[in-house]
Amino acid sequence: MEKLGAELAKTWLPLLAMILIILLIALLGFFFREQIQGLGHFGYVGVVLLGAISSATVILPAPFLPIVFSLGSVLNPWLLGIFAAVGSMIGETTGYFAGWSGKAVIENSSQYARIKSWMTGRRRIALLTLFVLAIFPLPLFDIAGILAGVLRFPVWQFWLASFPGKIIKMTLVAMAGYYSIDWLYRIFSPI
Repeated sequence: MEKLGAELAKTWLPLLAMILIILLIALLGFFFREQIQGLGHFGYVGVVLLGAISSATVILPAPFLPIVFSLGSVLNPWLLGIFAAVGSMIGETTGYFAGWSGKAVIENSSQYARIKSWMTGRRRIALLTLFVLAIFPLPLFDIAGILAGVLRFPVWQFWLASFPGKIIKMTLVAMAGYYSIDWLYRIFSPI
């Protein structure tokens, strides 16, 4: 019975964590929408800069997704997704270069060992791992980015594998903001 509980926790806890993170992002984006929407006058260049700054923090999450969510109601969500992905990838490159320089600070984590097993061996599997992890709003991509540097992937392969996943994630978040801000406002606004 204990084994079944452990397997269920291993399977469902990451999914539940991802759902909770998405809900938290939506709520943060909604409650701080006026402050965040004020950033819209900086346009797409501002999005790139914010993405680069917030994604440059290795492992520690920065509040970029709520910003993209809220700006989705102000800017074109398709373009916003692309520019947010560019900024995010510029920031993520810091983790890549930290790994390249051999200063990987996460080598003792269990996630590091798991992702390393996915990324060593066949290069195609490693690139697919980067792509898939770039889609999900979890800090596992930071570990994979550091590992890509440690394993000496060329920087163009890191970008080529990760950038499409970041575009998907950022565009989905921007579209969620575009389509749900009014809906959230009706639910949480006073009558």
